[in-house]
Amino acid sequence: MLLPYMEQGNVYSTLAYTGQTPAAAREGWGTWSLSVQDPGMGALSSGGKGGSLRDFTDGTSNAILVGEVCARTALYRKGRLIPTSDPVAAAQAIVGSGMWADLFKGDTRVSGVLFDGTGTDGPCAINCANSRTAGLYSWHTGGAHIALADGSARFISENVSAYILASLITKAGGEVIGEF
Repeated sequence: MLLPYMEQGNVYSTLAYTGQTPAAAREGWGTWSLSVQDPGMGALSSGGKGGSLRDFTDGTSNAILVGEVCARTALYRKGRLIPTSDPVAAAQAIVGSGMWADLFKGDTRVSGVLFDGTGTDGPCAINCANSRTAGLYSWHTGGAHIALADGSARFISENVSAYILASLITKAGGEVIGEF
């Protein structure tokens, strides 16, 4: 089978084999969250520890290095500024980690929000809200720009699920992503 040699090792790994023939597809959901932590210290680190291309077992074309997140010093939902009288907006103004500084030093989680930009753990992860765990947020209609580990830049649709976006921020999670 050629799949592992075409950056499709994750697709290959989803097949259960009996001899030379696929017997059935394996299924299952895992939890996902990318947190960079200092082992033994219980504290968030100042970022990753580096690595090499061989560490990207999901394939470099399936791993986001940089994605758009804008205006995190204020809370926006679906392009609308939320006043700080809203408790979530007030918290965002204090610890939103705007521009180039990140108060949480590398902790990145994508849990998505509801399609109106409220709540947590929802299906929308692009352009619904710019809150810390919502996902990507840009001023572009229809999606946001990302840079992948293979050096390419892409515009990713806001219709991509939170699960797919979270799978794209891992380098060795083993998720099967497909087209995005």
